[in-house]
Amino acid sequence: MNKLVLLSLVFICFSCLYETIEIKKPDDPTKSIKCDSTKVDSTRIDFPYREIKYLEGHVVGFDPCTIRHSYKPIGYAIISHDLEDTVMTYNFPDSIFNIPSNYFSNYMSSGYFPNKARYEFKIRMTYRSPYENEVVILLCTADFNQSDFARAKQVITVLATEF
Repeated sequence: MNKLVLLSLVFICFSCLYETIEIKKPDDPTKSIKCDSTKVDSTRIDFPYREIKYLEGHVVGFDPCTIRHSYKPIGYAIISHDLEDTVMTYNFPDSIFNIPSNYFSNYMSSGYFPNKARYEFKIRMTYRSPYENEVVILLCTADFNQSDFARAKQVITVLATEF
């Protein structure tokens, strides 16, 4: 049922190509999802054929390069509940969670949040693979651990909500 609702919201978001849509969560009206569809490149021939995937999991960490070099936006690592999928997204909506800044302080040794926070940020999201011009490539120094999420596939968040 929840997957159907989320996929319906994706359809609504992509059906309005020139406006921003704000969707309120019924159980918590203070939490909402914004989908700025003006940022969707609808002129691409392959636009309707990008496969949209669904994931339930936890935001467990970040790209330490974005912290070390003050790149914006921050890359967030999300691992599925079944531990089968790990994704990195650089367009994750900051409004969903209020992640304390001290969770990023261990960036020199690890891209994971502290142990106590690894399962704190539950997420439901839909995502797609990035177009060539959307792939984030960061130049980083080698003075910190970059290996935690080196094999995570980079994705574009379509819709995300806390649960």
